[in-house]
Amino acid sequence: MTIGKKLTLGISLISVALVVLAIIFSVVVVKIFEAADRKLPELQAKFGTLTVQHHQWAEALISETVFLKVPFSKALDPTKCDLGKWYYSYTPPEYLKEDFEKLEEPHKRLHASGAKFIEAINSGDVELAKKIYNEETIQNLKVVRELLTRMRLATKAQVINNLNNII
Repeated sequence: MTIGKKLTLGISLISVALVVLAIIFSVVVVKIFEAADRKLPELQAKFGTLTVQHHQWAEALISETVFLKVPFSKALDPTKCDLGKWYYSYTPPEYLKEDFEKLEEPHKRLHASGAKFIEAINSGDVELAKKIYNEETIQNLKVVRELLTRMRLATKAQVINNLNNII
């Protein structure tokens, strides 16, 4: 075999190997992009933000109406707060559906308790307002917080699972 044929054969084998490597690399890159759902970390953060916002909502209920004696400025309509706007425009993935569906009622009750609390304060019945806040507002806030936390942790697990599938 001549040197020219050996070079041609060697270059051809290297070329084939490079093409095979390029194909493998392309498949791996596609798998990485499929597995790395970039919206999941955003969703995970969203659950944290929504939890904090509802704690602030409950604190404002007391501070604005009782201590500052100003009209309550936060949303009483559960479809008008950030959680409600998100909830009614979002279609959850399968791994979130159960907790997502459980979230609607306690969220509605939380906001309804705010309206009842304000009504009691405005009528001068501070004892009734305290009872509503402690028995309804705080209890529904806890349920909302727990469900949002479970969804955040489920999303975190999904992110970790996706990363493990890449590796």
